[in-house]
Amino acid sequence: MASTRQVLQAWSSETEMDEATFQKHPERLLPNLSEQQHKTITVAAAIAAYHLETDWPVLLAWVCDDAPQFNWLTWFMMLC
Repeated sequence: MASTRQVLQAWSSETEMDEATFQKHPERLLPNLSEQQHKTITVAAAIAAYHLETDWPVLLAWVCDDAPQFNWLTWFMMLC
């Protein structure tokens, strides 16, 4: 059986999906995902989509506290 990483790499797609369709897709591909794994996949996909955004400017720097949920949003993070 293919690893979770292999399944996700094979899934990479430039097809646009609404949120409901996206949420169901990992469940079909990987039916035994834990809730935390599903959340991690969703967050990673959201960050990747943000970085590929063309209609709105993608920020290069973010001023925030050192909370981990802000990691990977921008190239640079400055503490407030």
